[in-house]
Amino acid sequence: MNSQLTDGPNNTKASLFGKPGEPEEAEKRLSDLVSPQPGGQHRLLPSAESGDAATPRAAGEQWEDWQSLVILAHLVEAELERKTQCDAGIAHSHFKILALLAGADRHTMGLTRLGRALRFHKSRLSHALRSLEAAGLLRREDTPDKGRAYQAVLTRRGLDLVERVLPLQDVFARDVVLSGLTATEIAQLRTLAEKIIANLDVGRSGQVLQRGPASS
Repeated sequence: MNSQLTDGPNNTKASLFGKPGEPEEAEKRLSDLVSPQPGGQHRLLPSAESGDAATPRAAGEQWEDWQSLVILAHLVEAELERKTQCDAGIAHSHFKILALLAGADRHTMGLTRLGRALRFHKSRLSHALRSLEAAGLLRREDTPDKGRAYQAVLTRRGLDLVERVLPLQDVFARDVVLSGLTATEIAQLRTLAEKIIANLDVGRSGQVLQRGPASS
């Protein structure tokens, strides 16, 4: 499933999935992600508060809903990591940087904007950029603006890699992830995904405000 962030001049879509891990280990590892509370009681999802919310559901059903979402996210990310390593020879978290640059104007993005789009901490982004730059897939340079700011620019080699790998991920999305879903179900899935993304963005903004601005 492709999450399109930007359509640039080349109409290149940025696929945004990826954390290391193998699907066959998912069941064992997910026990740590969704561990039960003391006393054998699972952590529960908060009750819906919207006016059109359905009647309260049993705690077990709420738990199964959340567990299914966690497993889905983990398995898709793990499989995309495996495929990207196989098809591109780099980590999927690194490939996401190249895909974003491929869809950006002039294949260029400021590092602050890039890190914000990927939810990467500064140190994680710096490490990834160093690795990609050493491989000749991008370069870092000063921005035209005043002040101490830098930007990442996709190289020809990096663009060639993205244009070769993204179609393979599109095939994976169509033939594996979305296999058997109707057009209506896919549209519903996109709507639900956009709502969850918005929830996460709001939650992340609140955490940043509570911590205060980062020191420069």
